Amino acid sequence: MYHYILVLLVIGIFILLHSLFSKSGPKRSNDPESIKTIEEKTATLARLINAISIQNEINSGSVTMKEVIAEVLDVRNATLFDTITEKDISDVVKAVKTVGSITDRPAQIINETTEKLNKVLLLGNSTLQTFSISQMFSSLNGFDIHFGSIASGIHQLIENLGFIVQEIESSNPNKKMTVEHYSKFFFSFYNLHRYALQVLKKGHEDVKDIEKTLGGLNSLVVDIEKYQLLTNQTFSTTLISSLNSLLSSAVSIKSWLNVNNKTHVIKKLEYMNQIMATRVFGHDKKLLIGFPKHSKDLAEMFENLEEKWLKESLNKGNALDKLKRVLEPMSKIQRELVSIDKIWIKSIRETCASAVRKSLSSLKLLEKTKPIDVSDSLSKVNTTFGNLGSIADDNSAALDELKRLLSSSEPFTSFSNQLAGFLESPEIAQFPLNNFSLFEINNRDEKTDDDKFNLLKERLAIMNYSRNFEFIKEQMEILQSGKNKVTDYFQKIVGFNNITNITVASIRKLIEISQTVKSDIMAVKSFVQLLNELSTLSRKEREITDELTNKASIRTNFRPSGPSVRPSVRRPSASSAVRPVRPRTDRFVRFVRFVRFVRFVRFVRHALIGWAF
Repeated sequence: MYHYILVLLVIGIFILLHSLFSKSGPKRSNDPESIKTIEEKTATLARLINAISIQNEINSGSVTMKEVIAEVLDVRNATLFDTITEKDISDVVKAVKTVGSITDRPAQIINETTEKLNKVLLLGNSTLQTFSISQMFSSLNGFDIHFGSIASGIHQLIENLGFIVQEIESSNPNKKMTVEHYSKFFFSFYNLHRYALQVLKKGHEDVKDIEKTLGGLNSLVVDIEKYQLLTNQTFSTTLISSLNSLLSSAVSIKSWLNVNNKTHVIKKLEYMNQIMATRVFGHDKKLLIGFPKHSKDLAEMFENLEEKWLKESLNKGNALDKLKRVLEPMSKIQRELVSIDKIWIKSIRETCASAVRKSLSSLKLLEKTKPIDVSDSLSKVNTTFGNLGSIADDNSAALDELKRLLSSSEPFTSFSNQLAGFLESPEIAQFPLNNFSLFEINNRDEKTDDDKFNLLKERLAIMNYSRNFEFIKEQMEILQSGKNKVTDYFQKIVGFNNITNITVASIRKLIEISQTVKSDIMAVKSFVQLLNELSTLSRKEREITDELTNKASIRTNFRPSGPSVRPSVRRPSASSAVRPVRPRTDRFVRFVRFVRFVRFVRFVRHALIGWAF
């Protein structure tokens, strides 16, 4: 019967192509509508051939319904349907729900909890344990740099230089008085550069020590911030709330780790992952090559059997009753495929596949790490932070002001930079000192005042000295102003000494409290890090978990003992019956299909060539 139908279909194709390409008929049309008609009719005939071929192979035993359904669902290996029982499906759904409950919280909560726990742990490394705060304040209180000797010396130098210039430019100079003023100028200049400025450089070293002191006090700012944070009611409340939310995850993980058949469930999840996962490129269709749209194409095939052109091609215009009876089992397959298409919706399947994949990854990680139960640690840490949050801080406003002062050290920084710039300036660091003595002190009595005056007039670089003195005078005024600002700044900081001592004692007490549960905090932190590594199920993935039961249970409808697909028509007599085809190996089946296909292509090719030419 099947061979007879196939012959009819081949004849139908022959008649169809003959009517389309025959030279004796009307002139062939190449317009798009004609081409579309050819494609539709060819697809109809292909579906008929494919349907009969599938029935024949199922009845012969060379193909099973599981293989047909596997191809419909894009499941590469049909035997996967036999790897999961109804009990396995229930266990898998429970496992996915377990992962959903473990990760049922926003990632932001995990990150914030980790950040807060890190701040608590850092408190144990407080610099207050190694630095003396009182000594630091004492250093600031004793800060002083003297500019008075330089200021008075430069004033004297300017006066002496002015008198010398006045006498040198005079038409009737007092040479003796000029030489005396130069002697005073010489000793003042020498003392300025050899002593006063050197003392100032030493003072600059003390400024560097003050910088270190301020650095130590800046560490106090960090500790004060941590202290204020841990004693902040909002901080404690939000952290406790976060830790409480982790308790349910800890319970769920503990429950999973106590499951006896974990390995079995993970194995079934792997099978489910292979069934649910869709491949990017899929694989070649072998059984349903004529039915790319599955149930829709099958329904269209039965509709085509009523079309006039097909009746004329296959049965001289008469009804195709025999063909309908032969294809009756395909109507049962079509109904099954309709139910599959309704359940295996692409978007839902992708969501379910994602939930299975994430759950499999998370459960494998839990099985690998085997985390310890942190329920007790969570309880201890919660109690500790609850107590910390109840600590009242009456000095909060004063501490905020102290933090502001220590965090903004601009007055001191500006003064330090000004002093360094002054000492490194060319006027100070590079001013020539080797020529300022115009005559040796030991020999000054051997020369007359006239000789000395003429030597001053000839060799004294008045402009250089004048610019140098004016520069030093201006810088002294700037530095003195900067020093006054620094002194006021330091006095404000020192004024918080008593409050700071109280705060330091509180911070140290706080450190001791946190250190008592440090191991528990570390355990909770590790637990939070583990949660962060688990694959979080989205809300949609958690809500759609129940769909897994419907998806996986489809396999029960397509066992070998499922609905029959044999023809319902009366079998022909024994003499005309088609000999049953023995089961063949896949390789042999593929070879036979290939030979048939090649013969068919050759037949059509020769037919087209004959009709065209």
